[in-house]
Amino acid sequence: MQLQKRELALPALAAPEIGPAECDTATLRQHIISGDWTPINNGTCTLTNLGLRHNGNGLVWLHSGVSVHEADSDTGLAGSDKVSHEYHRGLRADNNLKDKGLLSFVHHHKLDDYCLNILVNSSACTRFEQRRNGKQLSTFALQIDSDVRRKATDGWLIFQNPRQSDKYELLYTKRYSGLAKNYQCLGWHRHTVDYLTGIFRDNAEFGRLMNRLGYVSIRTRKITGRFESFWVYRIRGKGLLDEGLCADNQLSKKGFIPFVQASKNERFGFKHVAVDGKWLYVYADHIRFLTRKRHRVNGVRVQGYTANGVRVDMVA
Repeated sequence: MQLQKRELALPALAAPEIGPAECDTATLRQHIISGDWTPINNGTCTLTNLGLRHNGNGLVWLHSGVSVHEADSDTGLAGSDKVSHEYHRGLRADNNLKDKGLLSFVHHHKLDDYCLNILVNSSACTRFEQRRNGKQLSTFALQIDSDVRRKATDGWLIFQNPRQSDKYELLYTKRYSGLAKNYQCLGWHRHTVDYLTGIFRDNAEFGRLMNRLGYVSIRTRKITGRFESFWVYRIRGKGLLDEGLCADNQLSKKGFIPFVQASKNERFGFKHVAVDGKWLYVYADHIRFLTRKRHRVNGVRVQGYTANGVRVDMVA
């Protein structure tokens, strides 16, 4: 009988009742990491309260996404997640969005990704990967219909787990109506996406969203043949803009021919440098058009410049 009592007592010791007053956050987190999900199951806390989330393969830290078995603490957000989190947590003072409209249970660093998901699955967005002459773009461009864009969030809902508030799903109910019904049958709470709708309907907010996602706004005729607006993805350094896919305005048609202003006499704003074998005073901002070259001036070898291919205008 004593052995039987000891066997019955062991399960109670392995999974004790945990109340909010008995454990702090660190202790509760340790219970979850060790495999004891009692605090979650009895509603004491959620994964978000503990700074954790589940990525489908296991527990990871809420912000960094690193497995709890690989890091002892959350190192914080990085890259686009950090930009999105900082923007939505501290909204700009000059926009039309209100804090009370923010979906409090949704992770802030995922809001921009949700907007992109809605955008690319709507009829407002058309993708281009080549110019009208058939030449391939080094990246891709999106053309977005403003009127259709403002209605892009119609039919989108967020379903929240009734027992775990930090577990939710963004769903397009017009396409996945059967899945939406299953969520409702399971008692998942429905939430509208009014906050995301405000971003899509406000031109300024939508422009900020696209910039955070890594897009640049341009106007060109080189894609469709008509002078239209496009969003080009992540142009850094030499890219589409350097290849001529830029605003087709009067300045780009005329072109820019560099020239250098120089003088034999000392002048304000001019720098004394050696150019093609002689000393000249060159306008400081124009020196960048010259090419560095070592040569001799009055028999002395000096580090100077050459104006090969650049027009030099002498100033009296």
